[in-house]
Amino acid sequence: MLRKVIICVTIVLGFLSMAPDGCLPPQKIDVSPDGRTMYFSLTSDGGYRSDESSNMYALDVERGRLRALTDTPGEEGWCSLTADGEALLYMHVDLDYAVEWLDLEKRSTFSLTGAVDPHMFPWVIPGRALRLLMLKRRSSDGEEASDWALYSWEQRFEPVAFSIPAGVSAGPASVAVGKDRFAVAVARILEKPPGDAAGKQGEVLVLVGDITSRKIPKGPEEEKKTETVSEVKVTQAARWVSGEKDALSPIDLAFSADGRRLVAALKYEGGKQDDTHFLELDPTGKADPKLLFKDDDAFAPRWTPNGNGIVYMRMRLENAGWREMVLRLLDAQAPVVLARLPGGIEEADTCLRWDETDILTAYHLSDDGVRLARIHPDLKTSEVKHLSREKLTVQRRLADVELALDKMARLPQAGRAGFEELAEQNRRLRAEVAGKQESALKEAVTARPVRKKDAAAGEPLKAVYERLKKTDIELRVALEAEWDKVDDWEKVPAVPDLLDEALQQKAEELERARDSLKEDTEIDDPAKRAERRRWSKEWIRRAEEELNRLKEMKRLREKH
Repeated sequence: MLRKVIICVTIVLGFLSMAPDGCLPPQKIDVSPDGRTMYFSLTSDGGYRSDESSNMYALDVERGRLRALTDTPGEEGWCSLTADGEALLYMHVDLDYAVEWLDLEKRSTFSLTGAVDPHMFPWVIPGRALRLLMLKRRSSDGEEASDWALYSWEQRFEPVAFSIPAGVSAGPASVAVGKDRFAVAVARILEKPPGDAAGKQGEVLVLVGDITSRKIPKGPEEEKKTETVSEVKVTQAARWVSGEKDALSPIDLAFSADGRRLVAALKYEGGKQDDTHFLELDPTGKADPKLLFKDDDAFAPRWTPNGNGIVYMRMRLENAGWREMVLRLLDAQAPVVLARLPGGIEEADTCLRWDETDILTAYHLSDDGVRLARIHPDLKTSEVKHLSREKLTVQRRLADVELALDKMARLPQAGRAGFEELAEQNRRLRAEVAGKQESALKEAVTARPVRKKDAAAGEPLKAVYERLKKTDIELRVALEAEWDKVDDWEKVPAVPDLLDEALQQKAEELERARDSLKEDTEIDDPAKRAERRRWSKEWIRRAEEELNRLKEMKRLREKH
């Protein structure tokens, strides 16, 4: 049995220490409570990963139409919706890191954190009060303690920081949230005891934090004022130790719909257990972990609504770098493949939602674009729609212009300050449209009569605004005409056959490996040349082995 302990909140995402400054990790997407809107960031060319010029967008999944939410400079991504779907929290990186709060109805933003409090990666914890769990960026050497903060609406978002032990690391999916609770996985290297020849060991802990509120006195006792504060009680739900030859990777966690059950996907690398173990953990720490099943190279588990199965992702050699979404019922002997989606572990993100009729929808974003996979309860009927990266790029440009027009319409309609701001917005819009849109939009903006000299020539500001309003209407008509030309969803196979593509990719990889071996002769240092040749030969051996496996799959498929 595992003993319950009360400790500080200890969480960390270790691979942040490997991420360069100004570069967010693989992004986190989110979906509105009604399942109709998908939120994510896009680069200027419709790419998946955030970069120095990425902004936040919302996609109407029924219409397949994109809407721009922000147009600020810098890098944005890693978003989370509040439980009511009224606000979006996301990371913004420019000169500093900050967590931004976007009111989706008012379209107003403000920073929850700033340079003096650079917490990041917001996880919204559902419950009676709005609470956020955030991580402060780790030091590059990974040895200094990092801080987590629990922000609570009850405490006006005043952060309460917690210390993390040095040497701790975990993955981005190693955080799960449930109603008034969260779970985190932390990992660290344990130094070997004196005289121990087995070498260093790795330790993985799963900690569950339960959040409660209580009232405390505020101000002089005679005023009898109180304030509500949050408290966190943390329980160690599980612990594993591994050796150098049987390394444990950071694990993925997920709570069930009611928050009472916790699943962990624990992956071993190397040694005798080169697979993923799916275990049910007792959040109270009173029972030992229970092995549910195993699979190879699997990740991102999610409970089904009734708790009788797990939907998760896995990678397969024959899928050419695509991930498989599979369902494993707990009383079944084998999983069922539901869909194949582009992108590896850190090259895509998938958000799962079940509706009241038990239809599962997978919202998927990758460099391939957006895919929407709907899986019916009978598991035999499924449909997948695709919005390609090229279509997203066109839509992004139109959505950016639409956002600029909306912002101009909300500017003050009186006073020189408002007029000058409007003129500046118009100048920026001209530059944006001239570089990215079709001739109809260019002509509409070029004809737009707004300059400071209009007022200087004696034309009343009110008349200028009336002319702006008229040309705004003309521009919106031209913009809508461009939207009509944009294609939206395209139906694609749910489980495409990728074996031929995998064969081609592996053959090309083998060719690169052989070329690498030829380049070894250009290295002057004998020791480095020998090490490079050893590495190249191992690369060739693995590529030849995997290519032969794929060819055998092809032969058996053709035979049967």
